[in-house]
Amino acid sequence: MDSHALVPLIATVAYVPLLVVLLANRPWDGKQKYFFLFLISTTLWSLSDFFGRSGFSVGHEPLLVKIVLCIGMWMGVQLVYVLRSFHRAEPARVPFAYALPVAAIVLAVLGYFPKGVVVSPAGIHVDYGIWFSLVGLPIILLGLKEMYSLVRRHRASAGPAERNLLSYLFVSVGIILVFF
Repeated sequence: MDSHALVPLIATVAYVPLLVVLLANRPWDGKQKYFFLFLISTTLWSLSDFFGRSGFSVGHEPLLVKIVLCIGMWMGVQLVYVLRSFHRAEPARVPFAYALPVAAIVLAVLGYFPKGVVVSPAGIHVDYGIWFSLVGLPIILLGLKEMYSLVRRHRASAGPAERNLLSYLFVSVGIILVFF
């Protein structure tokens, strides 16, 4: 196991207490439900990334890269729905964004996503191909749309509690983007 595998392992371990705290606090509203799904997806993403980088699965790296990418798409969609829950009271009626991770899974099973995976002593090199952009770009655009709506809500909010909550959310999303 190299040092690159240690970071996803630490992230996986860090998500477990968050899941426990969230599960202990009931009843849930829409924000907590979406946040729970987001935590599940981030935990699975970190765990699969750990196994892909750890060297425990020699010969299965291309499959693990596909799994990491598909779970990463699911995690992006969950982040969009978490952001949406902070400025819309009603839940999404038709969660059409879930079609994007499903499309990624279908493309991965058919062998189009990613285009290629090369395992060498220097590490794993992934050729993402055009399909990664075509599936990932809508998730990014949806996330930008939700961030824009949250910025507008932040500017319009009069209460300091809501402004602080939204400020913490902006910092959290910024940290996620930096480390993603």
